[in-house]
Amino acid sequence: MAVREIDIVKRSEPEAGPGSPSDDGPLSSLQKRIGDVATIKFPQNIETVDNYIMFSAYKEHAFQGAVNGMERSNMQKIQSVILPMPSNLTTGYNQTYKEEAIGAAGMLIGQAIGGREGMKQLGDAAATDFKNKNIDASKKAFSAMGARIKDKIGTSGGMGAALNIAAGEVGAGLAATVGGPLTAAVATKGVQVGMAIGGIARNPHMAVLYDTPQFRSFQFGFEFRPKNQYESLAIAQIIHFFKFYSHPEYLAGGHFFDYPNQFKIGYKHPEFLHSFQDAVCKSVTIDYHGEGTPLYYDATNLSGGRKLLAPAVVKMQVDFQEVKIITKKDIRSKGR
Repeated sequence: MAVREIDIVKRSEPEAGPGSPSDDGPLSSLQKRIGDVATIKFPQNIETVDNYIMFSAYKEHAFQGAVNGMERSNMQKIQSVILPMPSNLTTGYNQTYKEEAIGAAGMLIGQAIGGREGMKQLGDAAATDFKNKNIDASKKAFSAMGARIKDKIGTSGGMGAALNIAAGEVGAGLAATVGGPLTAAVATKGVQVGMAIGGIARNPHMAVLYDTPQFRSFQFGFEFRPKNQYESLAIAQIIHFFKFYSHPEYLAGGHFFDYPNQFKIGYKHPEFLHSFQDAVCKSVTIDYHGEGTPLYYDATNLSGGRKLLAPAVVKMQVDFQEVKIITKKDIRSKGR
């Protein structure tokens, strides 16, 4: 999604937020002028540079508009910030795998299920039931799968005994046969000792199983060096923007939280870069002594006479996490 240049314009319905400072603050009059704009920029001539990054806060949450996989496209933008490209720009694509002991019994049952085709049948049945608001198709699919498993491994006789052995339940079978005071736990320990004496260990049939894609996360670092009091004010507004929209609001007398806002992120020229999904801001970190020492300059002109000191170097890091996972479809169609 390409980010187009946006002129500073008045919002039709200004909301409380970064542009709504306290009425009696020393910068209130000037903040109100900047706070009512749709886009806060740093520096003010940011549109003249080759590339920049834009963060936009929205009223709605992405999942509120997602129905049957369709995304709502009419999310209402509240306010945006345009900043220079960060010095470091990285993105990661991570997957989660699990190491599992499948066991011989698991291997047999897995083969009986029918692999991809068998699971597809279950998925199709579940989709049908969801549409029809019943579970008839799912019941039939599970019954068919149960019949295949029974046909593959049996439930009694020699195959059943072999399945118990494969599953490591020798102790349980031995206890059931001998009876009396011999419990399954004691019998199992005995079998383990017997195997150890013989130098034998059960093969757990380890497998690496895919679990899920991980949500992508991003860290953006910015360093601000204001050239005048107006740029210092813009920096304060930018920091306020990220702090405000990343926090919740109390609901119902403080018994619930209204979700923080979600963000859309984009570059002016994304052609050879990655694109973003909707994201939440998880962390905002500000270092007002960006040079490692307290450096301030006189910004009194902003307050109409009241003495003000503004930091000369401010560093900010904002951490985002996307709210949707990425699949091949996203990479193929949207270049995520």
